[in-house]
Amino acid sequence: MKISIVIPAHNEEKYTNRCLSSINDQAIPKNLEVEIIVILNRCTDKTKEIAQTYGATILSNNSKNISAIKI
Repeated sequence: MKISIVIPAHNEEKYTNRCLSSINDQAIPKNLEVEIIVILNRCTDKTKEIAQTYGATILSNNSKNISAIKI
């Protein structure tokens, strides 16, 4: 089974490492695949670079609404 964790972010470099580290530290059953998706909303800091170090899938959203994205 696969689950996706979607994290909307707008200049969250201060919190991104802690958030993704916490996800990685969870006891995940071997039959469960976890996908982390970070949606960057007009980020101008290092949120993207931090998320990439955790292998997260990165999507960009340049609208003025952090919770909406068109895929």
